[in-house]
Amino acid sequence: MRRIRPWPGLILYSYEADVIGLLMSAVEDYSLYSPNIVSMATRDVVGIVTQIDQPEARTDLAAMWLELCGCRNIFYVSSVTGEGVGELLEYLREEGEILPWERKKAGAGSAPKEEGEASENPNLGEPGAWEKASASRINREPGKR
Repeated sequence: MRRIRPWPGLILYSYEADVIGLLMSAVEDYSLYSPNIVSMATRDVVGIVTQIDQPEARTDLAAMWLELCGCRNIFYVSSVTGEGVGELLEYLREEGEILPWERKKAGAGSAPKEEGEASENPNLGEPGAWEKASASRINREPGKR
């Protein structure tokens, strides 16, 4: 049986990234990541526990695996409810960056809203807010950021 080794790809692509995220589903029974895998990365590596909204979720187990990998910062997120997404985006925010749902709060000096962009998303933890924000990004014209 051949063992899968994901770390060469992690090392190769880490040179292009500012932060690397290791995703771990809270409903998986095992981890494919080797212990202390982040020691090979040259960038900050964060752990992201997904599917925390599922009834069978084992967030403690997923977090333990990410800690064994060497992740110091671990975020818990649900793409269905949006829970935890705001905290992750806040961590990833670059200095001076205004996130789309903050443009209204920023006032007149903020960037103009693009057509089809979600009008208000003060809290991505609200039901449906994450889906609206994602849909507005997907429906943009190609090449627009």
